[in-house]
Amino acid sequence: MEKKVQGTIYYVDSHKGSDNNQGTSVDRPWQTLEPINAQSFKPGDKILFEAHGTWCGGLKVRGSGQVGAPIVIDNYTYEGGKLQVGVPQVRPLIKGAGKVLYTLWLHNVSFWEVNHLEITNKGEEPLAGRTGVMVSGDDDFDQADGNALEHLYLNHLYVHDVNGDATTKDGHNGGIYYNIFATDQDRPIKFKDVRVQNCYVKDVARTGISVGSTRCLGLSSNLSHHTPEELKQYMHEEVLIRNNYVERSGGDAIVPQYCYEPLIEHNVSQEASIGTQSDPNLMYNAAIWPWQCYRALFQYNEAFGTYLNGDGQAYDCDFSWGTTYQYNYSHDNEGGFMLVCQDNTIDSVVRYNISQNDRRCLFMTSNKEPAYIYNNTFYIGEHLDTKIFSNDHGPMVCWNNIFYKEGKAQLLDWHEEDVTYDTNLYYGFSNIPEDAHSIVEDPLFISAGVGQTGNLAEGPALDTLQGYSLQTHSSALYKGKVIEQHMLPATSRFIEEDFYGQLIKDRPTLGAIEYGLSTYTPETAKAYTDYQKQLKHYKTIIRNGVLSEEAIWQYYEAHKDQFYKQVPIYVVECIEEGTTIEINEENRRRYMKDYPKLMEELAQRSEGEVFSLTYLDQSVCEMKCIKKIDRGYKALKEVKTHIELQLAKAHSN
Repeated sequence: MEKKVQGTIYYVDSHKGSDNNQGTSVDRPWQTLEPINAQSFKPGDKILFEAHGTWCGGLKVRGSGQVGAPIVIDNYTYEGGKLQVGVPQVRPLIKGAGKVLYTLWLHNVSFWEVNHLEITNKGEEPLAGRTGVMVSGDDDFDQADGNALEHLYLNHLYVHDVNGDATTKDGHNGGIYYNIFATDQDRPIKFKDVRVQNCYVKDVARTGISVGSTRCLGLSSNLSHHTPEELKQYMHEEVLIRNNYVERSGGDAIVPQYCYEPLIEHNVSQEASIGTQSDPNLMYNAAIWPWQCYRALFQYNEAFGTYLNGDGQAYDCDFSWGTTYQYNYSHDNEGGFMLVCQDNTIDSVVRYNISQNDRRCLFMTSNKEPAYIYNNTFYIGEHLDTKIFSNDHGPMVCWNNIFYKEGKAQLLDWHEEDVTYDTNLYYGFSNIPEDAHSIVEDPLFISAGVGQTGNLAEGPALDTLQGYSLQTHSSALYKGKVIEQHMLPATSRFIEEDFYGQLIKDRPTLGAIEYGLSTYTPETAKAYTDYQKQLKHYKTIIRNGVLSEEAIWQYYEAHKDQFYKQVPIYVVECIEEGTTIEINEENRRRYMKDYPKLMEELAQRSEGEVFSLTYLDQSVCEMKCIKKIDRGYKALKEVKTHIELQLAKAHSN
């Protein structure tokens, strides 16, 4: 058993400290950044800044931690003899004030974790290269233990007011940057195990968060000319960018670069490319996108308010191989929804996303290889003249999408010479493309166009998009083309769930949301309810009995005329007595976390048997098993049990 490394804790207090102190006790802290810059830290060490303190200048750290013993920077408070470390409510402030190029600089080091700091770097005039936080490596990095700078985590940082040059598209210039400056192609250096999480980046130029710019290229600009093993020699690995909020970046908001299978999720970009507000021709920016990445995965993000520029979209598949965008939300971006950029963009997949009121055009394409666009929902509001495509061209395959235009019908160029359409729904257009299985009618959204805007406290506003669920009588229900894995690029990942985590049916519904999340009776806009109870997964259950005066989206509607529905097991008590329902074994993984044994019990019931189920909240429902059906699922290679039940009674004890 390895002995746990015990490092030294160093305290820094700008008000009560002194650089003549040892800095190793809370009552004798250091005062300035100078002793930190002079120290070479060791595994397990901690550098704690007093949470209310302010420092001016640059902090450049030295030394590396090790596996199980990283070096940690954090904040602390010491009041009434009580020490508290990692205080989220207040952050110590380090101001570069334009006196240093990088306010916080981690260079040629590994195993560092930086938490709960506020970082600025505003000079009198903008300067190219000025950055808030820089994590970097160069040819001087000691590769005795490998070629990777490892375990470099940034968490809960507030980086703002960094006036780099908004027009300089360089490897470092803005909020948070990870950058390899090395040039020796025979000794490539890369990052491994990078995490940028829970950071707020605001008013920086040019880029908000960028992980991975490198001069250790060694690769063709067309990544598909290499094997994945070859890519790994140069590309950064285990990169995670999660739960960040980037507001008013001068150019791009979040850009992973030269990364191998990075994961970018639960981030928000607000008003990216604000530097082009006065001159849209000044730059080419998008909000959240990859550059020269392999199998980048973007999910559960929101991008809104991106300013018009040469690009100006929410998202972008750019010079990368195997990029996937899924479960993302885009709205009110002046340049549109998605850019698929240049010949070297290969095997892009865009699925189960929602675009609301994006401007100019939904897609700008200049790719050479097909992009796969399926099961997305595109909503264009009444007073917008958004096109589907720009004047540029690139091949695409469009399946199972909903294209919806409110108000006056538009006559559009659907780029039929480049795009293959099959099984899409079109509404509000004067013309539609050739589509062998098109549906041309109102999809009957529950309430379209009412998606809200994410914020710093709550993150992406994904739970406000339930209005894009379809009503019971929609022609788009279960009419989708079955998308099998062999129809997609080999780099794509298999998925089983829609925008809200519901399992995709054998025959999918068109658009981003499978039927079953919610239903609605437009004639009455009312539901039968005794009370409402909010559950996770964005659902509200409604008990039977009383006519509600207000219609809401998040329910399984219990209208008298509706006698058959397919529901997760935990909401069966909300369905009106006498209703026939269908319970699927397939729902178990998503919906049965609170009732892990219930599905097994149902599967053992005999036809005609009446039985009771008691829930954790002590509510009881009695059900009669009508019939059981076994169905095979090719993709999952297992048999699922479908059980039809009739609800006899639902009440609370």
